[in-house]
Amino acid sequence: MPALVFCLLAVTSCKNALTPPELQPKDPNRYTWTIDTLSFQTSPNGFEQVIMMDIWGLNDTLVYAVGHDANILGTMWKYDGKKWERVHLMRSEGGPIDKLIELYGVRGFAANDLYAFGIHSSNYTGHFLPFTVGIHFDGTQWHEIPMPKGQGIKSVVAVSPSNIYCGGWYDGQIYHYNGSQWSADTIKARHHPELYIDVSLMGISPNTQDLYFQTEQLQNIAGGFYYTEIIQKGYNQSAMLDSAYNDVPWGGDSFWQSKEGTMYSCGVGGVFRLVNGKWTTSLSSSRIFSIFGTSDQHIFAVGTSGIYFYDRISWRIISLYNGTTGSVHVWCSETEVFIVYTDGRKTYVLHGK
Repeated sequence: MPALVFCLLAVTSCKNALTPPELQPKDPNRYTWTIDTLSFQTSPNGFEQVIMMDIWGLNDTLVYAVGHDANILGTMWKYDGKKWERVHLMRSEGGPIDKLIELYGVRGFAANDLYAFGIHSSNYTGHFLPFTVGIHFDGTQWHEIPMPKGQGIKSVVAVSPSNIYCGGWYDGQIYHYNGSQWSADTIKARHHPELYIDVSLMGISPNTQDLYFQTEQLQNIAGGFYYTEIIQKGYNQSAMLDSAYNDVPWGGDSFWQSKEGTMYSCGVGGVFRLVNGKWTTSLSSSRIFSIFGTSDQHIFAVGTSGIYFYDRISWRIISLYNGTTGSVHVWCSETEVFIVYTDGRKTYVLHGK
């Protein structure tokens, strides 16, 4: 019996000695920062403009940035863990898309199940008008998917392959995919139905499945009327949670929902958190451009004075931010963070890990 005990102890000791300890994620204060430039020219004197409107990743080695390109070729870029490369979407480069497109949102669920949404333009009627466009990657190629008619897509919330929402430009439409087909629901402006209505999706309540979003109602003229609402949309009814004219007290520039279900907003004034239908200040700052995290205790925000990190205890600046204020977006994993911004001609990716 003692010999048996000795053998068991020996095996256990060997196993513990050979099993490496679990590595803790690096403190973001100790991140090393690099910067990449997303830009290209079709000719030596060709016009150059690449402006990314969104960034999202499945993991640290599969990250996408999407947006606008003056040459209509570089609307999507992919990071493979080592470098950024253009995704060839246009038919002229061997891709499947033969329309002029801009992409404003990218999300996915697996390497062979990715979506991107935005607008395509047509001058068929003599007017340069945008229309809704969606594309899907099946693991082999991106291809266009049928979408309801509309003026284009501004924002995306993707819960599962059978529950995707998109918010529209100008026409106040919300698009929903249930796993087999898309449908559209038009949001009616409460006070000024003649205005343009942009829809910025925030997230979906994990308990009630209610959709939260911001509507911006505006006149497309200099000095025109501007009105904003936060709406909670249930299956049978909707409720307005907040509203404001011109500057909104909850920021309203960018939204993010944590896996715990907490809604965050940022903009002028800092970062705000939605608690029991009321906005509370989480971080006071002159302005925060974008926010993203993996949980309520792992959040990054980018503002005029720096890059912030929140660990559920407090916000702290982990690095100065010397980028521009144009089209700033952030995505992170548990171990890395990517920040895209533009100077109006090129897009830059600030990468911390």
